[in-house]
Amino acid sequence: MPHSYDNNNPLTTSAEILLGSETAAQEQGIDLDICLAASGLTLTQVSSGEGDLPLHKVVAFLNHAAAASQRGSFSLAVAKHQPPLRFAMTGQLVRFAPTLGEAIRGAIRFSILNSQYSLWALSEDEKKTTLRRETRVQLQLSTSELQTLALALTYKAMMAICQRRIPLSQVTFSHRKSEAHDELHSFFDAPILYNHSETSLVFPKKALEYAIPTANPQVYRLLWSHLEKLAATNFEHLDLIERLRLELRQSVGSRRCTLEGVCQTWGVHPRSLQRSLRENGTSFRALLLGVRQELAEAYLRDSSIPVLELADLLGYRNSSAFSRAFKQQAGLAPEHWRLQFARDSLS
Repeated sequence: MPHSYDNNNPLTTSAEILLGSETAAQEQGIDLDICLAASGLTLTQVSSGEGDLPLHKVVAFLNHAAAASQRGSFSLAVAKHQPPLRFAMTGQLVRFAPTLGEAIRGAIRFSILNSQYSLWALSEDEKKTTLRRETRVQLQLSTSELQTLALALTYKAMMAICQRRIPLSQVTFSHRKSEAHDELHSFFDAPILYNHSETSLVFPKKALEYAIPTANPQVYRLLWSHLEKLAATNFEHLDLIERLRLELRQSVGSRRCTLEGVCQTWGVHPRSLQRSLRENGTSFRALLLGVRQELAEAYLRDSSIPVLELADLLGYRNSSAFSRAFKQQAGLAPEHWRLQFARDSLS
């Protein structure tokens, strides 16, 4: 049974969940300033996708925008307009998984789909699979818009990694029937049940075997091993430098893998963290370069991942930026380093 939510000690969720809100508001004729003021959020928080936001403010924002909309479901519009996200290391796992089923199981195992507020579970019978969303706390606000957004984004992500349409048997919501039912039905292309005991996506069991075009068994095994080590690390007993290295290993490749992003997650001021790092003889940039170099060498050594994909995985703007940074650290360009390591291993 979910416990009551405390606004004075709020749970948080990534600001990335509201990316696309500006475009959705323009499309639906919504005065975004009014919704922001009513919920206590700022335009920067909604448009940048950086940092974490109090959950009740996100829910209030979605509810105010939905009430102001005269042209359909606001949450569904946000989902449609949300740009492709830069995944953290945990999120990269799904790109390289062999099948949709493995991608979902890996996502749940390493909490990609879970948050302080919600968690997901996968269940199967002989013919169908149910991906069910559960909540950890009970909010006093209506969460129907948040539920809609969560299911729409998850379904969109599933189709994106498979690069194909995934047929749904049905979609269920625990809230009452939406006024935008026809629009939701068109998006999911499946029967929608309301006032249900659970919020879920139901699809044929055979869809779990859908191949992922970007699958790479070597990289998938490396990522899984990397994530297992991170999951087993006791964060609380690490010193500042090791804590930051762990944070960077977890967030590398994502929007929050910046000085500002880490400080927002930790609740500290950037100047304060920079000062502490200087006192320890290092800097944020040096630690980030070190983590990127460590991971780059591991993937070049133990997999055949292309340099372009590795650059993206590590959060570089392009392969040229990655190659320059790598060469500065190792003295060789990535592909030359890989060849040299292979030759040394044979000698």
